[in-house]
Amino acid sequence: MSRPIVLYAYNRPDYLDKVLQALKPQVKDTEVFLFQDGPRILTDDKTKVKQSVEVFSKHFPESKVFASECNLGVAFNQKRAREFIFNRADAAIFIEDDIVLNDYYLEQLNLLMDKFKEDQDIAIVSCFGEPHRHGDIYKFMPHLTKYDDPDKNQERNKHRFMQAEHLWAYGMTRHAWHTIKPFMEGFYAMIPDDYRGRPHQQILQYCDQYGMCPTKVVTSQDSVTCGFLALHNFVKVSTFTMNAKSIGEWGEHSNPDHYKQFWADYKIFDKLITDFEWDDTIKENIRRYFRFRFLKDT
Repeated sequence: MSRPIVLYAYNRPDYLDKVLQALKPQVKDTEVFLFQDGPRILTDDKTKVKQSVEVFSKHFPESKVFASECNLGVAFNQKRAREFIFNRADAAIFIEDDIVLNDYYLEQLNLLMDKFKEDQDIAIVSCFGEPHRHGDIYKFMPHLTKYDDPDKNQERNKHRFMQAEHLWAYGMTRHAWHTIKPFMEGFYAMIPDDYRGRPHQQILQYCDQYGMCPTKVVTSQDSVTCGFLALHNFVKVSTFTMNAKSIGEWGEHSNPDHYKQFWADYKIFDKLITDFEWDDTIKENIRRYFRFRFLKDT
């Protein structure tokens, strides 16, 4: 079963073109939508925004573009996309404009979303495992085996799941979004016209009152989303293997030094895996780690 695909873009048409080159051959019988953020005031982003729409229309000429006249920022651009798509679908796939999928990413993601579609605890599914990001996962997830060599680590754990990390190329359910949306509205109410000027301390206090740990959660839209998912006992699941390449050297929360440290040399996995280990113990271990990453007293 194929799910509708939502892409987010702002001012990186060169990145978006690479993303779409990898995506287009995988899209068959599903709808694709672009939610294009608008330019910031007193910048030259207007040209890049226009180029982003042109790039998308080149690859998907029949697909719908939701282009904002003004800059909404990451939070409100994603909010409008989720509200639109979950008015028409039970689940959808969301892709950022700086992640290049391998050749079978959508096939594998849809297979896994099929696998978990009856389990309402599973809020998010991803094939973008990031085992190099958090070395403490192994003590929480004894079903994983740690190898110092990154390639061997992926190969030996290719049939296993871990918790999903970044919300970059993932599937999400309407049930999960509708559950946390009332709580997310408090976060959105604090976001100013310029997302970069959001009141960090106020957001952390808001999260703290619900039970998130202020030293664990950060003030980004994705982090707060994950925190509320954890509070509602949802689970984020990803393949251990990393089946896509981050290309976002420059972005809202990235720069060349950060990119070089975490992403530049990491190889993506190149095999389609359809058979995975899964049971209630693995599910609870992933849930426990997810809650540990965001909540107090865990």
